[in-house]
Amino acid sequence: MGISLVIGPASDPVSLSEARDHCRLDNNESDGLLAGYVLAARRYAEGYTRRAFVTQTWDATFDYHWPTVCGQIQIDLPLPPLASVSYVSYVGDIGVTQTLASNQYRVLTDGPFGRIVPAQWVSWPTVRWQRNAITVRFVAGWDPSAVPDEIRTAILLHTELLFDRDPAMQSCLESSRDALLDHYRVVRVL
Repeated sequence: MGISLVIGPASDPVSLSEARDHCRLDNNESDGLLAGYVLAARRYAEGYTRRAFVTQTWDATFDYHWPTVCGQIQIDLPLPPLASVSYVSYVGDIGVTQTLASNQYRVLTDGPFGRIVPAQWVSWPTVRWQRNAITVRFVAGWDPSAVPDEIRTAILLHTELLFDRDPAMQSCLESSRDALLDHYRVVRVL
C-alpha cells in the first residue's frame, strides 16, 4: 500500500494570530517564522496521531489484488477521520484503468478507520496482477472549526517549543503536548 497527498489542507487548525498570542508576541515581525512553526507543529501532531486534522485529499494505492480481511474484500483507509471517498479505480484484466461505480461499494465510517466494502450482492471485477493496481482517492480530516481543542492546544504547545527553544521548558512542553495527543493516537493492527 502506498499513500500520497493530492491536495493539502487549505488552512491549519491554529491561526497565525492564535499562535502569536500563545507565544506572547506583540507584533507580526516573526509571522513568517511562526507560520512555518505552526505548519511543522501540525505535521508533527498528525504524524504522532496518524490522523489528518483538516480536510485534505489523498490517494491510497494497493498492489496486485483487492485487499481482504478474514477472506472478505475490504479496503481499509489510513488517516482518520474519513470524510468521503471520491473514487475507486482499478486496472482490469486487460490493462485498462476503470472506475468502480459508486453503487458498487459502501463506505463505512463506524470504526476508527474508514473502510470500503462491496455493496450487498456485488462482486468486484478481477484486478490485473501489478503494482498500484487499485487507487482510492479519499478526503480525510475535520472541518477546521471541528478540530478538537486538545489537538489545537498540542499544536500551540509544539509551536511554542519550536519558537522559544527554552531548554528549561522543553521537557514539560513535550510531555504536555504528547499527553494531549495520546487520546487521539490511532494504531492499526494488521
